[in-house]
Amino acid sequence: MASIEIEYCGRCRFGEQAATTRRVLLSWLRERPDVDAEQVTLSPATEDILCVAVDGERVWCASEPGRRVDAVEAVNAVRRRLAG
Repeated sequence: MASIEIEYCGRCRFGEQAATTRRVLLSWLRERPDVDAEQVTLSPATEDILCVAVDGERVWCASEPGRRVDAVEAVNAVRRRLAG
């Protein structure tokens, strides 16, 4: 089973965007038997980032505080990684 970690900088105000990204990922992942919803986690980061990693490999990042995070971009990056 694949694990997906969403790392986010809380002081950069990425917390809400990280939670939204997780919800979008979970919605998509309902169709994936190879990913358990419990394996999609939120983790505070020490860097000024919001990143999504699959099995420990970062596949998508937003690093500008205040930048609008497109959860669909993150989902597409996860899809590409899981397909490859």
